[in-house]
Amino acid sequence: MEYIKALPFNSLIDGDELTCGLWKSDENICEYNDPQQATRFDGAGECDTSGLYYGTDNAIEPKFCARHFYQFVVDGDGKTNYTLTK
Repeated sequence: MEYIKALPFNSLIDGDELTCGLWKSDENICEYNDPQQATRFDGAGECDTSGLYYGTDNAIEPKFCARHFYQFVVDGDGKTNYTLTK
């Protein structure tokens, strides 16, 4: 997994405002690709296969493929506690 750059907006996660970052990975690291979370994310659809992932600039925080970042973080899914700021 390789950190590419900080994005021009932040995310609010559990009350903490964090810098959003763009990541690149050869393996699917999307939070919604986890089979153990399949029932929680039912209806999420297949992951984007570009190899680019969005999350915070912290390597241990969850990452999302482009499709799921938009679908659940930007648009809001009512299941996650991630929102965008500024």
